[in-house]
Amino acid sequence: MTIVSGKAEARRRLQSARSDVLRKMWEHRADYAYVLPAIAVMLIVIAYPIYYTIELSFFNTPPGLQLRDKIFVGFNNYTAILTSGVFWQVTFNTLIWTIASTFFSFALGFAAALALHRDFVGRGVLRAILIIPWVISAVAASYIWKWIYHSDFGIIGAVLVELGWAERPPNFIDSVST
Repeated sequence: MTIVSGKAEARRRLQSARSDVLRKMWEHRADYAYVLPAIAVMLIVIAYPIYYTIELSFFNTPPGLQLRDKIFVGFNNYTAILTSGVFWQVTFNTLIWTIASTFFSFALGFAAALALHRDFVGRGVLRAILIIPWVISAVAASYIWKWIYHSDFGIIGAVLVELGWAERPPNFIDSVST
């Protein structure tokens, strides 16, 4: 096999792989269409704020100025923060805190799992005590949603009335139609 034929073979394999990928993408086009709205929301909610934060980092906005009055300073903000001793101390403290809290959380959780894996008197009570925070967060979330949808003082009903889309707040919770 010569070098030329080896390159031709590699090129043919690459083109074949590309066509296989495109064919598979075409076969699963409905799947991509279903995922597209979620990707769009993620871009709006996550990517745009990251982009805007990076953009704002190149400007100086003194207190009292509106964002439209921002002054372009280029990399001066980065130079100022990277030459500041306070920044490096805060970064070091954050790193130590993150490592220590992660280690101790893992160690405590692992020790609790090992302890609860063994048979002993009161194991069920201890398991119930340890699961309470998980249950409480679900209960708290359900109460918050109940408050949001409440007909008298819920935020959704108030917004609908304020926008003029409803004369009075809808009764989401007790209505048979919702």
